[in-house]
Formats: sequence, structure tokens, C-alpha cells
Amino acid sequence: MSNSTVVDELVDLFQAYDLVAVQEIKDIDEEVPYLFLDELNNVTGQENIVNQTLEWSMVLSERSGVQEDDKNSQEQYAYYYKATSFRPMDNGTLYDDSGNDSFQREPFLARFMVLDPSGSDTGTDVVFVNIHTKPTLAVEEMGALGEVHAWGQSNYSADDDYVILGDFNGDCSYASHNELVELSIASENYTWLIPDDADTTVGNSRCAYDRIVSASDLDGRLTGNWGIDERVSSGAVSDHKPVWFDIKRI
Repeated sequence: MSNSTVVDELVDLFQAYDLVAVQEIKDIDEEVPYLFLDELNNVTGQENIVNQTLEWSMVLSERSGVQEDDKNSQEQYAYYYKATSFRPMDNGTLYDDSGNDSFQREPFLARFMVLDPSGSDTGTDVVFVNIHTKPTLAVEEMGALGEVHAWGQSNYSADDDYVILGDFNGDCSYASHNELVELSIASENYTWLIPDDADTTVGNSRCAYDRIVSASDLDGRLTGNWGIDERVSSGAVSDHKPVWFDIKRI
């Protein structure tokens, strides 16, 4: 947040999207997510914004890494969304990882209603599952994402429309093709929108670290359109490129 050039580029990148899932928020004081939200809404320095209609809102997780052995690597997740396109249906929840301790940073689930262009409910609500795996345990943690989906349906929302997305570290030295095809979320019940041959890194490597996996066709709203945002100027902004997919709103 202290680098205005980086912040300005991130704010510009966000404008192309209606909802953005963010990982690796490390600020111990938990101020950065709100400061960035102000930048998105261009209200920094304004004392009275009570009557101002804000385009962007946020659903923020607790600090993940709840288990005692994970507290040295705590991060927050956030969903930044345009209130004209999505309506949060709750404040989200971290996956309860206390039983198996499968994750260094528990995935963050949050449920949103998709809004049509007029701002009315479409009747389709989607549970997004935001995950940042530990690179050296990427295969093991990806292997537990099927359990997260099942836990979510039993303990969070029984809806069929789940989308698991984030920094899977799902390629190159962290995960081979043979390991990926053995995952529970690699079955025919799931649709992987970012293929293995994609490059989601800013550097010279070619790795499909960042993935989007849908557990349904989202009531027929999953178009299959996806892409990689190539506009990230340098590793100073991010070492990953944003990945995106489309949901029909009409």
C-alpha cells in the first residue's frame, strides 16, 4: 500500500472484473484489505462517505492458519466484489481443518448471489472456495479439496454450485500431470477451466499455478470462457497473473 504505482495498477486491473478472489494478505494489523478497498472506491481522504454509493465491497476472512503448527504462516483471504453484480449471503467461513490438519492455510468459503444487469437476484448463488496452498505440500493440499467441498455442503451450504479457485501451486516442480489427474477434484464431476499448459506466472517460467475448478455448470451460467490477464507489468506488482472466467448474468 505504500507504493502508489503498484496500488494504481492493481486498482486498474480490478476494474475489468465483477468479483476478485485474493490470497496472501499478510498484514498483521489487518488494515491493508480496507485501505485497498478505499482505493478501489476512490474515497481515501474523504471524511464523509455516508451518502456515497460505493461500487466495491469486500468479504474478508479471519487470519487463516488456525492450527498451532500453522500460525507462523497466517494470511487472510478476501473477495472484492461489485455490489451491482454480486450480493454476499453471509460473511464467509474458514474450512474447519481441526480434524485432519490438511492445510497450512484453511480455504475460505463465501456464498454470493449472482445479480442480473438490473441488480436483481438471478436465483443462482455460488459458493467460492479460495485457497492458497503451501507449495511444498501442494499435491497433498489439493488432494484434500474434495473433502473441503463435501464439508461445505454438509456444514456451510448444501448448494451444488461450488467454485474452487486460487493459487493451487498446481504445476511445475510442485505438482506433476500424473499427480493432478489422481486428485479427487479431477474427476468427471469437476470442470477445470485453467488447463495444464497455461502460464499464470509473470516471470520466465511457464507454470499453471493458478486454477479455477467448478463443481457444476452453475445453473447453466458457466460459459466455459476463461483467460489470463497479461497486463501485470512486473513482479513488483505480482508474481502471478490474474486468471478469470465468465458467469452469465442474464
